[in-house]
Amino acid sequence: MVSRLGKQVFESGVLQPDAMARTMAVLQEYAGEIKQYGVDHVHLIGTEALRRARNNDQFGDLIRRQLEKVTFLKKREPEEVLIGVGGTITTIVAIKENLHRYDPEKINGFILDKKEVFEIFESLNRLTLTQRR
Repeated sequence: MVSRLGKQVFESGVLQPDAMARTMAVLQEYAGEIKQYGVDHVHLIGTEALRRARNNDQFGDLIRRQLEKVTFLKKREPEEVLIGVGGTITTIVAIKENLHRYDPEKINGFILDKKEVFEIFESLNRLTLTQRR
């Protein structure tokens, strides 16, 4: 699901309250689903917009208060699950599925294993910026 957390960040420099609320709703829905799989801990990794936002600590505090067993903006350990929300994970799925246009029906809820994510990152790292475009 696309929550548009980064909407207006580059213009305003901050995460908007409505964008944080939408993203929390998505994360809470994901949390309910991953609980079924017996996941011990989840790490959330932010996109560029989140890292740039002056109030990203406020969003991190919100996540820590509302979601159990979640670490925010840290490098994940191999045994743990990465939940993606936003443009980066959308792009990874689009690459995996060879999508040339955004298709929410094919992207929302798509499951990638860590090996696939690492393979895509490695393949992108071998390309020049011009080749990536």
